[in-house]
Formats: sequence, C-alpha cells, structure tokens
Amino acid sequence: MRLALSTRLALWKSRRALAKLDDRALEDVGISRVDADREAQLTVWDVPAAWKRC
Repeated sequence: MRLALSTRLALWKSRRALAKLDDRALEDVGISRVDADREAQLTVWDVPAAWKRC
C-alpha cells in the first residue's frame, strides 16, 4: 500500500493537532488523554487499519 505524500503530511498534521488539544477538547470528541498521546506518537508510516484495507 502506498499513500501519497500529501496524505501522510495531513496525517502528521492531524496527530500534531491532536497532541495540542486540552483535556476538555478531548472529552468533547470522546478521546482520552492516554489515547490521544498514543496516537500522537505514531509515525506517518503507521496508518489507521482501515486505510490498509483500501
């Protein structure tokens, strides 16, 4: 599976933004701080499982 560079860049930006959310914003979207931190630490090569099925 090959993802475009622009897709990987968007994923990287999303993870950076997720890492910057405060606890209240995370609660609003239903994500725990632990889950948000774990996701933010992933590399651009580690894509969501659903993307791998495409």
